[in-house]
Amino acid sequence: MKPDIIIALGGVAYERLTGDKGKISDVVGEAIRTPVQKEEDGRYEKTEKEYTVVPLYHPAAVFYNPKIKEDIYRSLDRLKSYLEDDEE
Repeated sequence: MKPDIIIALGGVAYERLTGDKGKISDVVGEAIRTPVQKEEDGRYEKTEKEYTVVPLYHPAAVFYNPKIKEDIYRSLDRLKSYLEDDEE
């Protein structure tokens, strides 16, 4: 599989893909070029190829933290702009 873009829904998905243990709030909605982790022989290794990963809050997060609602809308707008720019 060779996706053009990977959308990570939530901090756990983002950390699992990239190995970045930072706060998702610092990168939410950004298009990040990075290798991703793959499982090999029971351990994770980074891929040689870089992928575009866009971390977003998990949709259920707004139920636990309503304050992020506007951040979710902004990050979706950024994703939409990125996808539109990528089509051109």
